[in-house]
Amino acid sequence: MPIRLGNKADGDDFFDRVNERADLWRHLEGNHVVLSGPRRLGKTSLLQRLAEEAPGHGLVARLEDVGGLDTAAAFILRDYWRRNHAR
Repeated sequence: MPIRLGNKADGDDFFDRVNERADLWRHLEGNHVVLSGPRRLGKTSLLQRLAEEAPGHGLVARLEDVGGLDTAAAFILRDYWRRNHAR
């Protein structure tokens, strides 16, 4: 299978990362996790897969791109604006 660069990987393009997902679920039980690394490592794809699995762990997940936001207040204001001015 050829490796596609440039898009989030899902379906057959997602390499399962079984051990990494299990480690993250173990750490997420009652904790926060920071997932950081250089571009193009698959962080977003991994988070997307975790969000899909969240209901099976009794959780609700929502992916948010916080690029360009530098404070919690900026995030809250953006979220409020989206919820109240969505078309």
